[in-house]
Amino acid sequence: MCGGIKTAVAGRNVKSLTPLLTFLKKYIRHPAYKLVLIDVANIVIDVYSDTLDETPALVLPFTQLKDEIEAEVRLSREHISLMGAIEMFFTASNQERPQATTSIEQLTATSAVCNSDVLQALEGGSRARSAEAVLVEVS
Repeated sequence: MCGGIKTAVAGRNVKSLTPLLTFLKKYIRHPAYKLVLIDVANIVIDVYSDTLDETPALVLPFTQLKDEIEAEVRLSREHISLMGAIEMFFTASNQERPQATTSIEQLTATSAVCNSDVLQALEGGSRARSAEAVLVEVS
């Protein structure tokens, strides 16, 4: 894929490269296009970074693109910090929550009730209930 992009981007003059740089600058932070445009921006920078000395008209668009990329990097770092803080709060809140403890007697009693209801339902006894009702009672 990168070879095709490199071919499409290479060999442009200032007049045809400026709209591409403007487009990259405008949409590189858009979530729907970010991954593709980062690849395109990397290729454009690789192809044209050596020629910036020869074409001063491209310095401003490249500088603006660099500023957009730096702003996105700052925003990503802030998001990572916030996600770490949120994860820390979730971890702390889960540790403070009391664990549900069920005694063996409770499990045995629930199991006995459930088993007798299931057996009666399968045998067609007078207390027969649907499987859904039995499952809800156990939950």
